[in-house]
Amino acid sequence: MVDGQYSKAILTDNRKGRNTGRPQQDGGTSMLFSYNYAYATSRKAMDSKPDKDLDIWQYPEESLVLQIQGSQPQGSCPVVVPNITSATGLIKKFMKCLRRLLYCVVYSDENEYRVLKAVAGFFYGVLLAIGLYAVILTDLGFTPQICLAVGAAICLVLGLGNALSIQARCISALTLPVFCGRVGRRVLKVIVIAFVLAGPVHNLATNGHEVVRVFSCSVSLTYNLTKTRFELMVLPFAEAVLNLHADVNEVKDTMRSVEGMMRPMVEEFEGEEEMHKIREDNDYMDEIQGDSKREEEIKEKYKQQKNETEVTRYEKRYKRKISSKCEDILSRAGSNCRRVFSEAYDKCYSKVSFLAAWLLCWPMKLTFICNVVEAIGGSKTCDASQVLDPMFGAGYEALKRSNGSLKDAFKDVTIQYHIPQAPKLVEENSHVSTVGYAIRSRVQNGGTKFRPSGNTGQKSILFIMLYVKQVTDSAQDVLTEFERKKQLLVTIIFYIKRLLAFTFVGIIIGAQKYHDKYLSDIKFDNTYVTQYFRRIDARRRKSQKHTLMPLKKVERVALMDPRAALPGRQERKKLGYQTAKLLLHMIAPTTLIIMDRLLYEVLDIVRRHAHVDYKQEGSHDLILKVKGTGMIANMVRSLLGSFNIRQRVKNFYSNEACLPQPTMMPNYYLYKIYGTYFCMFLILLSETYTKRLQRAICAYFYPKREKKRVLFLYNETLRRRKGLFKFMKSKVRRTAREQILEMDANILLVMTLRYPKCCSWLKFFAAARRKCLICEEPEPRKPRGEEDFVSCPNPKCYFIYCFQCWKDVKKICYACTPPDDGDEDDDNHDDDVVDMLL
Repeated sequence: MVDGQYSKAILTDNRKGRNTGRPQQDGGTSMLFSYNYAYATSRKAMDSKPDKDLDIWQYPEESLVLQIQGSQPQGSCPVVVPNITSATGLIKKFMKCLRRLLYCVVYSDENEYRVLKAVAGFFYGVLLAIGLYAVILTDLGFTPQICLAVGAAICLVLGLGNALSIQARCISALTLPVFCGRVGRRVLKVIVIAFVLAGPVHNLATNGHEVVRVFSCSVSLTYNLTKTRFELMVLPFAEAVLNLHADVNEVKDTMRSVEGMMRPMVEEFEGEEEMHKIREDNDYMDEIQGDSKREEEIKEKYKQQKNETEVTRYEKRYKRKISSKCEDILSRAGSNCRRVFSEAYDKCYSKVSFLAAWLLCWPMKLTFICNVVEAIGGSKTCDASQVLDPMFGAGYEALKRSNGSLKDAFKDVTIQYHIPQAPKLVEENSHVSTVGYAIRSRVQNGGTKFRPSGNTGQKSILFIMLYVKQVTDSAQDVLTEFERKKQLLVTIIFYIKRLLAFTFVGIIIGAQKYHDKYLSDIKFDNTYVTQYFRRIDARRRKSQKHTLMPLKKVERVALMDPRAALPGRQERKKLGYQTAKLLLHMIAPTTLIIMDRLLYEVLDIVRRHAHVDYKQEGSHDLILKVKGTGMIANMVRSLLGSFNIRQRVKNFYSNEACLPQPTMMPNYYLYKIYGTYFCMFLILLSETYTKRLQRAICAYFYPKREKKRVLFLYNETLRRRKGLFKFMKSKVRRTAREQILEMDANILLVMTLRYPKCCSWLKFFAAARRKCLICEEPEPRKPRGEEDFVSCPNPKCYFIYCFQCWKDVKKICYACTPPDDGDEDDDNHDDDVVDMLL
């Protein structure tokens, strides 16, 4: 067969007995095929399944001839044997095969091509699972092995479900329109929250951390500057105080030398231990000699009076002591003299005879010679007044007083370094450091003691340190606390993102709910005037029965045409309400974005204009000169030598490290957030059509159920149509009463009705225009024609009707017409029998 020749197929309808064969132009190539044309072009009645006999022939010339006689078996694809002569023809034939394959899968009866549909459903489920894996599982933060395992399980479940179950196919197909509905908006709102947490909130936390870092760095810089000034002004004195401990040793040595010098003098002038023995010896000698006791005479002579001065007491005491010692010397001399005479007498008496001893040794008994000194000198021999300086007492008293004053002066010397009371620490294990102490040193009895300044009530305390947090430690604590809170926020955001990844479950649940309600509730989403609805009405019209088309204006509010390009009035109201809610929902993210931007701008201004370089330069000189060469001068010079200060400071600082480095939120978060809101708005715009698509999907998978639903809707609408007139009369009277009250309260409408010439411009506002009593459509600003709105003929009645409603009430205004006895306000009561369409 050559190009341009025709192939011919004869199709015989066994039911009608007609030959529907027709020639077809072969598109440039020769091809023999068998195809059920009758089934492809005449599937209008859902329950009609005619059998066909196919007779196909072709003149076998330069082509392969295939002749098939008989009926097309169910469950098999058409046989296609192409003869390809060019690349263009190959593409065309491939597209034809693809279209026929799609027909077998999509448009064939549910009992046909089951294997092919199962294979297509399996691949559809696998593709859906791959989409879930790419969109959701990769964002959950699991390991690649877990993601692959879960993804493979989802692919297997969805693939087998779509391959074996028509319910799974229907629910899978419903996911897209459900996502474009209310459930999808909720999911997108949750996704917006995730974007806000990952974008502005996280950036606020980052810039907040920068604020805390700037605070910490500024505090540390201030601390360093203050520390430098402190080291220049106060630290030398503090070091001098600390170095006093080394100078105390020299002071102690000096005090020991003074005490060593004073101790023998005090013992000499005031010691009484040896005087007891001396007085006893003197009294003993006086008893031997039979003389009066000299000690009593001396005591009486130097008896101290009550009103005597300390100087006189010192003099009398020392004179008595010297007199007693002098008498003791004389007593010991006399005692030795008598002992010598006694020993000489004994030796003499032992050397000679008794008579010679009496004559020769008796001079040895003349012991009175031992008292010759006392006898010659008399009482002046031991008179201390003759040997002591008259000002001796005053000199000794001054020396002793000087020694005591020196000791008392060193005893009461306080070297104190004061700091305020340390605040009570909240954390027991916090980092603390010593910033001050108090020392009181006292030289007492050759020792040094340290006591805290202040009334502590504990005498045993030698040293106390007050622990407070340093500034750097406080700044570090602030950073640590902020890092801990930030890490907590990051963890919360991480788990929230994981939970948000499972929001697709809500879409599946929404699709499942719609699927179940569609099959269980015959009234659910059953408001569409479908093609089958119109066919039923056309069949009734052909049978000259009561019909519904065209619908009344009141009915068009409740019933929707799925083929309508524009949404209905109720759908427009819902769109406006949802758009307002969407705008309100945008306020919170927008506020966070503005706050984040303001914080960034403030930190950026600080970064650009707050750079400061510091130069600290100063000197501290203190020179103390102590003149003198004595012991006290040397001691004072030793103590004050550490206070000679010569300090120089010259430092350079910069706050460049403390300047904030803010982070600007990436713009793609703005694109994500507001792009998601734009998608939500598009979903709002398309919600009307997606709801229609949901019904169409369920109708495709469940055609018999769709028939029952359409029949039910038609019968219900027909039943309501019979009671529509009564309903409209009662609604007119009820609405008239309500609008009378509204008109009395609406000042704009009252002014428009009473002063139409002066206040006609108020009709620009919707509140100044009247509404139809039945459908409540507002009056237009300007009349559009005769069949627009009709006012009540009664001049006292201010109500209007749209032209359609005016015809429905038979051009009678029931708002001003008195009701008849048979009229009822109950528009729901209707006992008419409605023909049930089978």
